[in-house]
Amino acid sequence: MLMSVCFLCISRAKFALHIVTLVYITNLSHVFEERGPIDLEAKFEPNLLNTAIYLLGLSQQVSTFAINFQGRPFREGIRENSALYWGLVGAEAVAFSGATDFMPDLNRWLQIVEMADS
Repeated sequence: MLMSVCFLCISRAKFALHIVTLVYITNLSHVFEERGPIDLEAKFEPNLLNTAIYLLGLSQQVSTFAINFQGRPFREGIRENSALYWGLVGAEAVAFSGATDFMPDLNRWLQIVEMADS
């Protein structure tokens, strides 16, 4: 019974944290970039909002997947599964590169806009 309550509280806390960070990033992006009218028929144009949401969502998905991975003693550990481990590391490297513009060519290919320093 106690395990069920703990799981319920952790799941709800994780959900609340993800929602709060998404709302915070959305509001913060509007401070740095004006929001114009939305044209649903227009061609996709990268902007700060969709870059920030993409990077945050990618980080959240990778961390959630890594944390929820059922390793020892039921399965092999996450570091023993080298394809999974390096895939997660690579996905986080893409998020890091997108946030810091470490690999500008990759960011342009992914249509990630450059973020201002201030």
